[in-house]
Amino acid sequence: MQIPKIPVEPRKDIGTRAARRFRAEGKVPSVLYGHRRDPQPLTVAAKTIEGMLKSGARMVDLSWGKEGRRAIIKDVQFDHMGDDLVHVDFQEIAMDEVIHLRVAIEFEGVPKGVKEGGVVEYQTNDVEIKCLPANIPEKLVIQIAELNIGDSIHVGQIALPPGVSLLDPKEKDLLAVTVALPRVVAEPVAEAAPEEAPAGPEIISQKEREDREKAKEEATKAKTEKKG
Repeated sequence: MQIPKIPVEPRKDIGTRAARRFRAEGKVPSVLYGHRRDPQPLTVAAKTIEGMLKSGARMVDLSWGKEGRRAIIKDVQFDHMGDDLVHVDFQEIAMDEVIHLRVAIEFEGVPKGVKEGGVVEYQTNDVEIKCLPANIPEKLVIQIAELNIGDSIHVGQIALPPGVSLLDPKEKDLLAVTVALPRVVAEPVAEAAPEEAPAGPEIISQKEREDREKAKEEATKAKTEKKG
């Protein structure tokens, strides 16, 4: 296995202002966490580390002056847009000691269930493993072409390379991917306006009836007198 060599530079300046200056110079601030050593602040050329990440390399040989360390790329941080590298963590390793790290999961194929109207739901993007440095996989691949609607794959079903195992056995029960029926969002139904109750017979009291009769008599009398 060929391990990439990366030249780095020790740095004394730390803090936000120094980090901005380094990035303006095309360098990425980084830290090498030692194998029983104190952390070593470094800078690495942005183009160099970006090339390593694109190639999928995880293990590298760092060198500066007469110093050299074998390490893994432990963590990378991007800006809020997800475009530019802003920080890299390296972890020094020994080839005869087991390490643990997170490895990306890659899904290959188009599920049969998608062709039937299903929707792929990815639940896990990476998983934490443990192995010797020489056995570090570039990624873990899950074939999903045979999945039908209702099918799923758990982390425990991923074929791990020889010498590689899950750091936490409980993660085998985590759902990695599933093919589900498309979710249908029910449209709100407008409530019908309450129907007006049909008008019932008018109910009047005896007094009201007498008053109405008296009013009619007076109106009739007034008309008669007017004519006369």
